[in-house]
Amino acid sequence: MKSLIYLSLSRNEFSESDLVELAKTSANKNAEVGITGFLCYQNGRFIQYIEGPEDKLELLMSKIRQDKRHKILTELISSQILEKRFPAWGMALLKEENLTEFNFEESIERNLMYIKNEFLHKDISKKIVWQHVSLIGQLHMSKLNLQEDKQSKS
Repeated sequence: MKSLIYLSLSRNEFSESDLVELAKTSANKNAEVGITGFLCYQNGRFIQYIEGPEDKLELLMSKIRQDKRHKILTELISSQILEKRFPAWGMALLKEENLTEFNFEESIERNLMYIKNEFLHKDISKKIVWQHVSLIGQLHMSKLNLQEDKQSKS
């Protein structure tokens, strides 16, 4: 199993309903092939994280690379992963407030661009990106646990 994160530039404007539909369609297709992850969009840029079986991930990425709605600026492939970081997310749509709370989007984007332009040592920059991906998952799980606690107390 592998994981991948990429940064791309949108060629069209996406409304909230466009993004919800894109995430829903992606989640359904991804579920069929065992791929999970998240997508976020802000100011004409996408950051997407996907994970799953290596052959299915590569097939999906070839389709994503050909998608005329955006241009991929940077891709970062992790090494093999033993287990999924986001097993329950067919394709979660993370909103700006999810990421700006801890400045995740800007930091991930900056590190992806550093990797592309080799401003930083690649190993350091990659490590920072993957730490951010893990933090996004931890933050999401913490919020889910808080919601479950509130519901069980009600």
